[in-house]
Amino acid sequence: MLQEVLDVLNPGKGDVILDATVGLGGHSNALLSMAGSVGTLIALDADEKNLETAEGNLLDVPGEKIFHHLNFGDLQTLNLRGIDIAFADLGMSSVHVDDPSRGFTFREDVPLDLRYDRSAGSTGANLIAQSSEQDLFLVFKKYGELKQSRKLARAMTSEDIHTTGDVKRIVEHVCGHTAPSVLPQVFQALRIAVNRELESLESLLNTVPKLLNPGGKFG
Repeated sequence: MLQEVLDVLNPGKGDVILDATVGLGGHSNALLSMAGSVGTLIALDADEKNLETAEGNLLDVPGEKIFHHLNFGDLQTLNLRGIDIAFADLGMSSVHVDDPSRGFTFREDVPLDLRYDRSAGSTGANLIAQSSEQDLFLVFKKYGELKQSRKLARAMTSEDIHTTGDVKRIVEHVCGHTAPSVLPQVFQALRIAVNRELESLESLLNTVPKLLNPGGKFG
């Protein structure tokens, strides 16, 4: 995957690179290394902890580095221009799954958070508490493509949901033996809704072309 990214984007010496999802800095390391000591990296991440880790991981990589704790959906607020290479590695980071306390999986019974940026926005538990049955039905239908969307929405809005275990218990009750295959879709749907992932992606796709230099690349 990394080599494919490098082959397609192929940064040149002195390029200005925007990594909209820096994560732990793996892609940025490779891209900035190709741009050399005269290159510039502008790195974003919604997860402040990831951003701090990336800063440390990229410390010894030559080139100018600028870090922003920001969801790429808000990229337009930076008023950037003159970007040669823009990159976004979409999807959930394995770092989030590997830390059960973040509430992205149902391996442990922990608070239902699901936020990439834990300093802002509503948690998964708050989303469910503030949603009507119809709201939650649409979340499960649109983002999880679940056949049991209506039943799950009705069950969850009729109870107090605080933890991943609460969600798991309700899914098991509603879906029976199919629960193991349904649970990942339920958590996916809630995660997408909590983080407004599709809205953020649409904003990113609309913003990046306006920032690129002639001949700039986005991948």
